[in-house]
Amino acid sequence: MGYNDWMKYFTVEEARRALPEVRKVFTLCKELRCKAKSHVENLRRLESDAHGNAAQAAIERGQVEFLAGCLEHALKGLEELGVLLKGLDPGLVDFPHHMADGSEVYLCWREGEDDITHYHSTREGFAGRRPLPKPALRH
Repeated sequence: MGYNDWMKYFTVEEARRALPEVRKVFTLCKELRCKAKSHVENLRRLESDAHGNAAQAAIERGQVEFLAGCLEHALKGLEELGVLLKGLDPGLVDFPHHMADGSEVYLCWREGEDDITHYHSTREGFAGRRPLPKPALRH
């Protein structure tokens, strides 16, 4: 079975309906990354201190591992939606889509954008984004 055999394809409207969940995942990921960063900083400080508290370092290490697992679980939610994760900071996702002419493209959305208004070919990345044709914007 090839990659495209299981890939979900979105209409523009289906991709738009998925955006609230995508936004929720990115918000959660930011929170988790911020918390993890704080624990990593504490852990580095404890490990660099010759008199560091080993028990506290173990707690911090456990927190980092737990938060990494939570982040992985949150990102798996995007995968289950059929969305292709392209970046975390800023959040960037692609939605596989068939254009009216049958060509396969990715509808492209970047965190902070209000709507899905751009696409790019499957061989290009974000730099190859183009505005969706006007008829596609209405679907």
